[in-house]
Amino acid sequence: MLMAIPKFGRITSSKEDVFKEIETTGKLGFDFVEIGIEGPSSSPEFLMKNKKRILELMRKNGLFGVGHTSWWFELGSPYENVRHGWIEEGKRTIMIANELEMGMINFHTLSNGFFLSVPSAKKQTLNNFVLSFNELVDYGKSLGVKVVIENLSGRGSLGKPSDIRYVTDRVKDLGFLLDVGHAHISGGMKEVLDFIRISRPKLWHVHIHDNHGQEDEHLPLGTAKIEYEKVVSALKKIGYNKTITLEVFTKDKDYAQHSMNKLKKLWRKK
Repeated sequence: MLMAIPKFGRITSSKEDVFKEIETTGKLGFDFVEIGIEGPSSSPEFLMKNKKRILELMRKNGLFGVGHTSWWFELGSPYENVRHGWIEEGKRTIMIANELEMGMINFHTLSNGFFLSVPSAKKQTLNNFVLSFNELVDYGKSLGVKVVIENLSGRGSLGKPSDIRYVTDRVKDLGFLLDVGHAHISGGMKEVLDFIRISRPKLWHVHIHDNHGQEDEHLPLGTAKIEYEKVVSALKKIGYNKTITLEVFTKDKDYAQHSMNKLKKLWRKK
């Protein structure tokens, strides 16, 4: 008996009209839409002002919603006033996710690269993430919104499997969002597969796009260097069948649909 395949979604671009983005996602045959709660085109204020229309469009197109926050939240900041400010902003985005009937929302792992280069300061940064996520997860639970932590890549972020595991092991109901493209930039295919291997059962959501291992290019599958046959095989091996978002940013929207179809084909292979 074949394992059930995941639900597939498409992320909106914060540079484009969110209403058109939702309709395009529905027309391309996706199961859900991941809406960026970020400016310039879909700021928290704009989304709340247009809540009714957004919900109507999602229902009309047969889509459920997932929330996506800005990557520049600094939830591990060593400056307590700053960290608490981001926690409050995080709670606001969780509230908006709830208002838009989204059952899940992500937060990234941006941090100060200088602090991460000093072992004692890095430990404090990790503990700050734990404190911040404990507060956000508790708030999310009060509203019925699951919170997930997404790996980033680059000097100014936590992107290694051991770093993510440190946080998820210490925050009881925090899930993990594996961004395959970010992991590939951070450590190639080895790191992608390591993330999949160690993240079960905390792996609740996946972002998929392609790149050449240097920059976060958000390319269609098969146009760069990520070996998606290995990615799908590893996900199937751990029984993953939840949600996957295509983070493909091109002028031709059909490329996201083509990428989804490639994944479905790989998932159905024995």
